[in-house]
Amino acid sequence: MELVNRKFSDTRKYNVHVHEQALSNVMNINEITGEIYELNAAYMLLARRLLCENKSAAISDIGVSEQVADVLLNLSPHQALRLARSGQLLCCLRFDDYSILDMLDEKIRAVSICDGPAT
Repeated sequence: MELVNRKFSDTRKYNVHVHEQALSNVMNINEITGEIYELNAAYMLLARRLLCENKSAAISDIGVSEQVADVLLNLSPHQALRLARSGQLLCCLRFDDYSILDMLDEKIRAVSICDGPAT
């Protein structure tokens, strides 16, 4: 009987642990979804502002076609925020382009040189 009670107790502890882990995963998913929304909302605001200021430069800077640019400009604020809540990243980070990485590396090195050695 003691062996049965021990197995039941171990199983119960395991089930509680699995449930806690599942709850933690749900919380992480909710946090990530919230962060994706914040990033998308910021991106939508920035993209729309850049497109309003200089459409041709913005198309190149944010990497969208002219058709997508027109759609972004014609969205109402409500539609833009609804799109931001889609759960998918709307922007594309272009770190696959070596020239962008090289440019960022040069800026980082320039800042390091200007700061000088720590004293």
